[in-house]
Amino acid sequence: MEAEKTADFSADPDPIIASYKVYANPALATGRKLLIMQHPNQQGPINYPYAQISGMRIKNRSGMIEVDVPISHALADYDRDKGQRWGGALAKSLAAKNGGTHGLAGGFGVGVSTMRPSKRRDEFERDIDMMDWSEAVRQDKVLRTKTLGGQLPPESETECQWMVGVFKGR
Repeated sequence: MEAEKTADFSADPDPIIASYKVYANPALATGRKLLIMQHPNQQGPINYPYAQISGMRIKNRSGMIEVDVPISHALADYDRDKGQRWGGALAKSLAAKNGGTHGLAGGFGVGVSTMRPSKRRDEFERDIDMMDWSEAVRQDKVLRTKTLGGQLPPESETECQWMVGVFKGR
């Protein structure tokens, strides 16, 4: 896709600086949906390239959607202490649930979770504190994925038409 360079800066305070050829695809078949997802803005002094999505779950009736995005524990701004605490807690929770899911698409869980006695919580904290970073990584007890969730609007509220463009090449 090459832009035609056109500019007459003297005549217009906001001139057109480029124009492009446009190719349109036919409309989606009835009953098909196109989801356009956007990564949230990154914060902090270091901007890394966005990671590829590693998983996605949709609950069709409720419109709930979850997207899993990998987190690299090797990046400079990764908080090892929090990553180890959250990763250890998730590993323990998944083991207790025999591999179930967490979060919105996991079904919210049924009922209220029972509180652990404070002694067991202290044991868990001690286990996390005693495990060194390389051992936690080896045992996969560090947070490696962030899950972003949201809800699709009901079809009765979405009669909008969107135009989505992709630039290829220069």
